[in-house]
Amino acid sequence: MSISRGSQIKLGAILSYGTIIFNILVGLIYTPWMVHSIGKSDYGLYTLVTSFLTYFVVDFGLWLAVNKILSQLRAEHKDEKEKIVIGITSRIYLSLDILICIGIIIVYFFIDDIFIKLTANELEKFKIIYIIAAFFSILSFPFGFIKGVYNAYELYIETKILDLICRISIITLTIIILLCGGGLYALVISYGLVPFLTNIARVIYLKKKGIGANFSIWDNNIAKQIFSISIWLFLVVLAELFINNIAPSLIATFSGSTEIAIFGIGLTIYNYVYLFSSSISGLFLPKVTELYVNNQAQVLEELSIRVGRLQLIITGYITMGVILTGQDFMLAWMGKDYIRSYFVMTLLIIPLTLTSIQQIESSCLLAANKIKYRAFLMIATAISSISLSIVLIPYFGAIGAAIGISCSNFCIMFIGMNIIYKRCLNISYKSLAVAFIPFLLAYLSITIIFKISCQFGDGFLPTSYWVRFIIKALLFTILYIIALIPILNSYETEQIKKFITFIKHKKTPQ
Repeated sequence: MSISRGSQIKLGAILSYGTIIFNILVGLIYTPWMVHSIGKSDYGLYTLVTSFLTYFVVDFGLWLAVNKILSQLRAEHKDEKEKIVIGITSRIYLSLDILICIGIIIVYFFIDDIFIKLTANELEKFKIIYIIAAFFSILSFPFGFIKGVYNAYELYIETKILDLICRISIITLTIIILLCGGGLYALVISYGLVPFLTNIARVIYLKKKGIGANFSIWDNNIAKQIFSISIWLFLVVLAELFINNIAPSLIATFSGSTEIAIFGIGLTIYNYVYLFSSSISGLFLPKVTELYVNNQAQVLEELSIRVGRLQLIITGYITMGVILTGQDFMLAWMGKDYIRSYFVMTLLIIPLTLTSIQQIESSCLLAANKIKYRAFLMIATAISSISLSIVLIPYFGAIGAAIGISCSNFCIMFIGMNIIYKRCLNISYKSLAVAFIPFLLAYLSITIIFKISCQFGDGFLPTSYWVRFIIKALLFTILYIIALIPILNSYETEQIKKFITFIKHKKTPQ
């Protein structure tokens, strides 16, 4: 039985959130144990190598370009060109993979000069895990555009199921390895092997669905279209990497491995929140492209507000929860040595929440071939972030890097993108303000009541950090529900009811 587009998107989103929740719950349990098992220094090295290699295997924006082009071809019913696009993209990725391999080999010989703050022992370990991680990165890179194919063909459920299997497998294998006495090297192998095998499974499934590539035809016009979109998307992705992932490298240069670990823990929580906020990214691109091609501006604006409010309900709960209860959580989860990680994650998360409610606007900008404006702002944000971090890290360590990233994201990215949305997409901010201001007032009320309650009640709470965190988390959840009920509209209420019904149905034995 076929599933409608709307149901595909909803089920895809639910599976996304389910995958993330599973990953978070298991991650929160095993991360402290993993850090304890391999040591703070080795965890810092693991964070460093994963962030450092990300620059070499950056997606170049091609998966979004493939998503956009295939979505447009499907909207225009040009089926014969779809396999040609996939074939051309495959060859482009293989060519880029060769260049990446050469770059990784060259950089290996300059590791000693790049990470001068690492000790001799740390450098020796880093070189080994660099080789391991680089090997699997090179193997996995050619599959990078497959996500765009899945989204363009609206295979949301399938791709999220594969994502869930991948995450479960990584976590399970990691736990087994550490229980069997495996250390840092085995850990890096598991994080590289499982995604590679998952990518092979993705390709096999596409072939079974009859979605393949035509390698016999090279169309210069299609190749130019891919590159014309990808060059701007590449700049966006590269700038994003420089904003977040360069921080461990800068900290390694101006501080040391301990500060990398502090930043790494804060970045871990940020990445969890980012997964929530971006879980529906790309899901709406086929629909947005179709609406844009058919010049349905009013429907696009209504969709923007509808999706934005739903995003804010979810990400608002997570962000507010992290900010208000995160300090107790960090003390319970990682201990006093990592309390500064709370400030890192808080600084990183706040700007993310503001940008996460504009998923439709971002997709519309791509559909309108105006993504270059986002690229310009991302580059400016990256330059600002790196400059501020270099100045602040020597004085404030990991927190200095977080301050640089947070200020740049808010002052340049958030404010700048809203100016672009207004000028390029004719977004009506009056209607957006009417839709979102009630949430901001509700969040302000929650914060005030929560802080007053904690001020008077802290002396009566148990000394256990976990108990204190659970009590405060329950208090925040109750306040959040009470504050949001009056401002939910009928559509949002109906979606929540449908979600609860869906969960109950899944729990009921068939």
